[in-house]
Amino acid sequence: MVAEEKELQDGWKRVFVLAQKFQSGTLPFSSYRAQAFCARVESDVGNTVTTQGAPYGDSQAYDPTVKVESDGVTITVTDTTTVDVTGAHAVCTKGTFAFSGSTGAYTWTP
Repeated sequence: MVAEEKELQDGWKRVFVLAQKFQSGTLPFSSYRAQAFCARVESDVGNTVTTQGAPYGDSQAYDPTVKVESDGVTITVTDTTTVDVTGAHAVCTKGTFAFSGSTGAYTWTP
């Protein structure tokens, strides 16, 4: 019985320490959460670039209203001749993710 009580006390100590770390912010959950939102922005920008192929095939111009936006992600198509696409999310700590149609490059801007 004494060994079981000792295990129970040790278990509660671990729970208490984890709770303290969670409250103080030393557990990396917020970092993982921000990374997930940044990945969502990257995905939405890439998917928007891909979906721009359809309007271009029809009219030889990109359509700024055709875009893929997940919850909380803001996508902007700014150039209808070379398809420049930017995306951002309030929780993403990397900044703005952009695709430049003139260079064909994806970049993060803080």
